[in-house]
Amino acid sequence: MGYTPAGGITMGTRSGDLDPGVMLELAKHYTVSQLNDLVFHKMGLIALSNGESSEMSNLLSSNSVNAKFAVEYFCQQVRAAIGSLAAKYGGIDALVFTGGIGEHSSIIREKVCTPLKFLGISLDLVANEAGSTRIECKGAKPTLVIPADEEAMVQRLCQPYIRSML
Repeated sequence: MGYTPAGGITMGTRSGDLDPGVMLELAKHYTVSQLNDLVFHKMGLIALSNGESSEMSNLLSSNSVNAKFAVEYFCQQVRAAIGSLAAKYGGIDALVFTGGIGEHSSIIREKVCTPLKFLGISLDLVANEAGSTRIECKGAKPTLVIPADEEAMVQRLCQPYIRSML
């Protein structure tokens, strides 16, 4: 599940937020090449699950303690980001799930949204499980699942420049 750019870097193996002090300490013990490999290929979901998997679908189907920890930590971090943005901007108008995990995992959407009732988020569990575009309960903040199409967006943004070169 998901896009893997050249070099095999995926969201499931990248470090995410990392305190600069951690990088400085790691730099004392690793070469630049080793550090690059560690930060871009051995962190994220793969590290949180103690090497079990970098793919959310695999973690969700596993019964291991490590997989469950990785899933719960991921959902906690997503909720923290949503809460932070809501605090920064005085609330939210809508919540949109997109990209590999957001588009394809009703379980993750449910785990993320359930504790966010205080923000007016309430999922229609049937619509969520069915993969509907609108997954909120009546009267709740709009909660949407919108497919990502990065390639089409890049093409659309580049077209004016390409035309001007011709």
